[in-house]
Amino acid sequence: GNIYLGVINRVEPAIEAAFVDIGGSKYGFLSFKDVLKESYVDTGEKKARVRIQDVLVRGQEILVQVAKESRDAKGPSLTNSISLPGRFLVLMSGSQASAVSRKIEDEEERKKLKTLVADFKLPSNLGLIIRTAGLGRTKTELQKDLQRLLMVWENLSSSREKKINNPPPFLLYQEADMVVRLVRDNFTTETSEVLVDNIESYNAVKSFMKMVMPRFINRVKFY
Repeated sequence: GNIYLGVINRVEPAIEAAFVDIGGSKYGFLSFKDVLKESYVDTGEKKARVRIQDVLVRGQEILVQVAKESRDAKGPSLTNSISLPGRFLVLMSGSQASAVSRKIEDEEERKKLKTLVADFKLPSNLGLIIRTAGLGRTKTELQKDLQRLLMVWENLSSSREKKINNPPPFLLYQEADMVVRLVRDNFTTETSEVLVDNIESYNAVKSFMKMVMPRFINRVKFY
């Protein structure tokens, strides 16, 4: 889930992939099918079929997200299509449409949710997916979640511009730890309390609640 401003180390036409330096001990693996068209560079090559070596080059900076952790001798698998999960929504780059999680199968509910977000204002290169947790939520709740995600997206974009003193590769966004994700995905107004028995996790959950649900911050207790 972590997002980096990476640097392409080498392009491998034979396997249609690029190896990207994200600052770790191993280069990340970026398959050509996971690269958005807006990340292509113009190398002057004009072919009928777009080839990886014509649109990606060594030394090129590229925004990437970890899709799969590194294991054994392999580096992490990366994607250039960024997704930011919120409580009820997922903000996606390179996608214009709004969609509903496949787990929501009821056709009436799907229609209702699509109507709710139909007039949400989104930048041209971003799209939305409504998560299962979005079921039964009000338009205001969904709107608030979107505003928070757009703030994170804005921070990502502005961090990319601040690379003058800090040349890439570097980390732009760190995915929330497991405890925060658990609270993010399961906390509802009916939750009477959240007990945390680890001080680091407690502080992380408190700061998450302060940002997203300040009214309920007192329900988080250190045990």
